[in-house]
Amino acid sequence: MKATLTRIAILATATLVVAACSSGSSNNRSSETVDTGGGGGGTPTTTATVSGTAAAGLIIGGTVSVFPIVSGTVSSTASGTGTTDSAGVYSVEIDDHEGAVKVVITASSSTTMICDAPDGCGTTAFGGSTPLTTDFSLSAMVPSVADAVTATAHITPLTHMAAVFAEEQSSITATVIQEAQSQLQSALGISFDILETAPIDITTTSNLTSISEDQLNYSLFTAAIAGLAESEGSGGATFAANLDTILTSLAADFAANSGQLFQSAASTGSGSDQVTLAEILRESQSVITAIEDKAVTDSVTLSTAVTMLLDETEETLDDSQTIAELNQGESTTGQSDPDPDATDLEKAKGMVADFRTVADILGDDDGDLDDTLDDHFAAIDSFARGTNLSNMNRVLVSVVNAQLSGVSIPTSASFNGVTYSIDMTGGSIPSEESTSQVITLPTGTITGNNGSVLTVSTGSMLTATYASATQLSSESDLDSATGIAFTLMATVTITAADSADLNTFTGGLMIAASNQSSCNESAISAYDFTGTFSSSAEANSNTFKVGLEANISNASCSTIDLDTDGVIDGDTNLVFQSGLTGSEFILTIRSDVVAGEATNSSIKIIVGSVIMDIEESTDQDGTDWLFENQDQVTLTLLLTDGEVTSGSPIGSISVGGTDYASVTRSDSTGYTATFTDNTTLSFP
Repeated sequence: MKATLTRIAILATATLVVAACSSGSSNNRSSETVDTGGGGGGTPTTTATVSGTAAAGLIIGGTVSVFPIVSGTVSSTASGTGTTDSAGVYSVEIDDHEGAVKVVITASSSTTMICDAPDGCGTTAFGGSTPLTTDFSLSAMVPSVADAVTATAHITPLTHMAAVFAEEQSSITATVIQEAQSQLQSALGISFDILETAPIDITTTSNLTSISEDQLNYSLFTAAIAGLAESEGSGGATFAANLDTILTSLAADFAANSGQLFQSAASTGSGSDQVTLAEILRESQSVITAIEDKAVTDSVTLSTAVTMLLDETEETLDDSQTIAELNQGESTTGQSDPDPDATDLEKAKGMVADFRTVADILGDDDGDLDDTLDDHFAAIDSFARGTNLSNMNRVLVSVVNAQLSGVSIPTSASFNGVTYSIDMTGGSIPSEESTSQVITLPTGTITGNNGSVLTVSTGSMLTATYASATQLSSESDLDSATGIAFTLMATVTITAADSADLNTFTGGLMIAASNQSSCNESAISAYDFTGTFSSSAEANSNTFKVGLEANISNASCSTIDLDTDGVIDGDTNLVFQSGLTGSEFILTIRSDVVAGEATNSSIKIIVGSVIMDIEESTDQDGTDWLFENQDQVTLTLLLTDGEVTSGSPIGSISVGGTDYASVTRSDSTGYTATFTDNTTLSFP
């Protein structure tokens, strides 16, 4: 099959096979208009309705006003008003206007909000009711309202950001409103329509039983902004005042930055004092934790389906945060949807173009890649294999054990067939009793005979936490620690395979080791690795970035003993961002590893505006590959180990569970999709 990548190793224990895919449009929102002409004389009377939910959390008792947009300008006089009820829902009728409108919610002294900030809202706990200031305001813009038609307009921090951006344009039209909203959605990496998807109260556990994935994500994003108001607001101000501040500044910054967010803050300069995408994604994950904690507090058992949805959503947010943090100080690259009114059939056809885009990036399984791409995939392979992080951690453990035993630091160590030379000096161990013992690591290099080099810099340390004050005097004292963590400031240099150009990665790595009390003193029961790395830019301006999260865990400590070649279990998450001249892509790989073999693999590939999620499942008939693009179009391919006859059915393209095309094998490398309108498209 074209577009497979076969050389990605996970911590030198598992190899993944990656298949490629897709293209597309995005949100599908159509605006109805009604002909009010005809009949006798006089001006016809129109009555349109605008309704929705207002949420920052849910806003109760807020005043909603609808302002007509006439000749590209927002009217200063409202055409109708209403009030949000106990569920944050409103409905407002307006007379004698068809076209775009701006909807604004304001607060009075009696208006309240359901607190969905994960750490609470000042003195109000998660799920409680908190007051808003009388200066509070949120808005949304609707491209078109029409006589006898109810337009949906949910009002949230996200619609407010888009509305402020739209209002900065020279003339506000339906197209400007749609483009502002779709560009924000693209910048945030979300596929749902922020105007028409209903946010809900996620602090009420019973609401989760019927929540959709889009509703969950929407509610998490709005709650994250409330969470940032709590966690990063002024300590001398109330939560309500901090919420006003962050909503105002977030929308103003988005508009001032041409409809983009900063992905993550640089240490200095752009983005350092503004709310970033990484912060929103991080806080969204904290909201999931708050939801799970509240379920425990309320003695509610979440269903398997809800638990899976929360876990999968948290993984997706984590992946997106990793990508954002790889791009410090850089703006998002959100794009407005070129075809917001695309039908499901048109979206299904877009999947073929998306598949081609990803296939062109990955090449085929015969290695038919141009030299630059080949270098990059060799670099991916070498990073995953060459770091041998578990081995290097074991080397560091042997260094620390020597410190604690008062003997010389070893000059070499061997694990899993790789020999490491150790050239490290300095370091210190604590001299007093404490519940937190900090060991300063020696500095220097650990060099493997496979070409990998780990240079440990000043600031690296091991922290051991104890239930009661302890004095470290031997390596066995670490066994009783309730927690152990490495903070590693390091430069990682990897010699890439196949003479790849991009072979040097620089970054910080965090390693945490679990409690070892149930193991012998030379065994480690689990590792957690997190870190971000980047390559030096080559002469042709190519770049390469890596984000890593890995957990290695075994049921028995003896299977990962320092003196043996243990079999590793656990899970990994690798994010590779390749900035090629004229061809950029991001590859995210998640995999469970059991007994050294990768299972339940999932892959995400981002190429420009194309986002492709890839999953595989194997049964007796072969392997089902599922490709889902940014428009939530699914391509299913059943690939068998034997020969497939040309013309035989092997898959389908569907939207929302409805099939719009059948897929057949056209030759040894290609496929043909036949759509419900009888058109055919070949790929890759």
